[in-house]
Amino acid sequence: MKHRLLLFFWLLAAAAAAQSFGPEKGFPYDPVLCATWHEGKLYLGTQGSGVYSWDGRSIHPDSAFSHLEREIVYGFALENGALVPQLSPAPLARYPITVTNDRGTAFVVRERVLEVHYADEFRRLSSRAAAVWTLSNPGPGLPEKVIALKAGTALKLYNAQGERLNARTFKGLIFDLATTPKGTLLSTEEGLFLWRRGWVPQTLPLPIFEFLEGGYARTPLGT
Repeated sequence: MKHRLLLFFWLLAAAAAAQSFGPEKGFPYDPVLCATWHEGKLYLGTQGSGVYSWDGRSIHPDSAFSHLEREIVYGFALENGALVPQLSPAPLARYPITVTNDRGTAFVVRERVLEVHYADEFRRLSSRAAAVWTLSNPGPGLPEKVIALKAGTALKLYNAQGERLNARTFKGLIFDLATTPKGTLLSTEEGLFLWRRGWVPQTLPLPIFEFLEGGYARTPLGT
């Protein structure tokens, strides 16, 4: 049985049980018409807003398809190993749209919701997992790819082969984890930590709820 790890992640569109056409309103109001998994990312084709992708942290316009930002995307195809959005009219899929990646994780697009059902390999690592992060090139002291599992107030780090690298229980909530120019940073209710062969406390007056792109972060006082 697959383990539903992220549930009711607010997504994209106000739509009925089947996608239907109406005036283009722009993302996130334009419905999702199709979805696919390719080379580590979930791609979403929309009605009038082009291609968006989800890399495990956020949904954003995909830079590789920025020239399609106002197009209707009916599906995806592979041509010589490259992902190609299909712009010719085609029958619309009905919700739920389900995509499963090569590791068994299922992505289910419903009305205004993206559900992520992680595969059994993650459930074996922790049946109480509340979040999974995948970090590429996380910096000194860590391998090129790290999988981090939050289970309650505990955080466990694994390499790509499933071998545990580190485990630590914190005194409060775990908010977010990110690779930054300073290194791998972890924000918790207990404070901010930097990875240096272990989690080293850092001085910061405010908790960081979410690390954002471009060096920004979401805090109690805003972004």
